[in-house]
Amino acid sequence: MNMMSLINSKVTYVWCFLAVLTGVSWVLGDGYDPGTAEGYRYVTIALLVLAFFKTRLVIMYFMEVLNAPLPLRGIFEGWVIVVCGILITLYLTGGAPFV
Repeated sequence: MNMMSLINSKVTYVWCFLAVLTGVSWVLGDGYDPGTAEGYRYVTIALLVLAFFKTRLVIMYFMEVLNAPLPLRGIFEGWVIVVCGILITLYLTGGAPFV
């Protein structure tokens, strides 16, 4: 495998995209001031969604689940969606969604 094939591989592009998303997360989390409590709520939800989207990319491309059998891939895809949804629900309800 030569250097050009490594640079042009899909995993390299995913890695660069993850780096960009990390920068976006950092700017949103540290350098962005939405000004209102409602704005902070949207920023927090956006950060959670970004974090789980990045998690999905890592699972799919770096753990090679993208080429795994469909049931295994479905388990990981479902895990990302369910856990992200639970955390957003807990955040929005103040930590007691089932009371």
